[in-house]
Amino acid sequence: MTQHTDIYEYINRVYSQGMSSTRYLHDVHAYNYRMTNIEAAFLYDQLVDLNTIILKKQQGFQRYKQMFSQLPNIKLFSIEEGTTPANWMFAIRIPNNPNPIPGTIEFFRKHSIDIRPFFYPINRHQHLTTLAPPQSDPIAETLNREIIMLPSSPTLTQKQQYQIINTVIQYLLHIQNITIQQITPENKHEIYTNFLSQIQDKNFRYFSKRTEECIDLHTYSIVLQNNITTNTSEYIGYAHIDQGWFGIYVKPSHQNQGLGSLIVPYILNYCREHDIKHLQLAVDKTNERAIRLYEAGGFKPAGASPPARPPLGETYNPTLRGLPPPCTPPEEQSYYVMDNPSLRQGALPPCNPPPDETYNPSLADIS
Repeated sequence: MTQHTDIYEYINRVYSQGMSSTRYLHDVHAYNYRMTNIEAAFLYDQLVDLNTIILKKQQGFQRYKQMFSQLPNIKLFSIEEGTTPANWMFAIRIPNNPNPIPGTIEFFRKHSIDIRPFFYPINRHQHLTTLAPPQSDPIAETLNREIIMLPSSPTLTQKQQYQIINTVIQYLLHIQNITIQQITPENKHEIYTNFLSQIQDKNFRYFSKRTEECIDLHTYSIVLQNNITTNTSEYIGYAHIDQGWFGIYVKPSHQNQGLGSLIVPYILNYCREHDIKHLQLAVDKTNERAIRLYEAGGFKPAGASPPARPPLGETYNPTLRGLPPPCTPPEEQSYYVMDNPSLRQGALPPCNPPPDETYNPSLADIS
């Protein structure tokens, strides 16, 4: 105990690694004398359950690896042959991340996710500044800016991981000045009038004969908007889950930029997070680029015919298991479905499509 604030602050820093007001930046040579008897008791209890904790960490890391391996612009760390990872913190690298680490941390904090920075260059620590001139280690500066460490607790749930991965996707769009916006009753009319109703694309005819009321039947709908802080803002992409049917559109001016490779996993993670049990889509057989995108996302051909859709406005009984009777698709159509066998029960789609729409049958695993 002391009445001197400066002594208190010094001792407080020295016994707890000497961390400054910026997390993981240190300003004095210090130690790690922080474990009390109570904390030691908690540690002992964890050691008793060590195998369970390690297993949960391994499962969480494996899920991260599986999901991030499907994303463009993300690099994962490789494991050298003959080594076993400790699975302490799961780190990803975002090549060419334009933001310094404080800006990246702030983005994730606004989405209620606490990330940690990679190691700071040694001369960024106040008491070590004399060891190297400023900006003398560009590799360390780059790694500190591009690598982030994600929440990796053994108590992390699958749904929380899906939320984290989707926030990473939002960040990858954010650094391209693109924002994901959910369509709601409040913004539906403006988005439909200024964007959706004006889409004229031979490969996306969903709104060619539908009114904006069809959006009310959607489980989830989003638009992509770029340059949102400027007068040149515009809608550049769209995706929906129409009670089991997946649809996606990217403006021709923004195609071949990897947006589809971000939107597809974003929607699939939403399905996983909200226990959506069945997903299917339609695609022109001649649209090879879209087919490659869907197959890369896990969709697989589902056979010669898709599930039949009910008349416009009707819905399937959510308690029904399995697929409704098949119908015969036009020659130019094919179908894809994604289905998790362990989550078979669920709602299937309304909205009868125009006769010239296409489908694609594929079964894949939403897991």
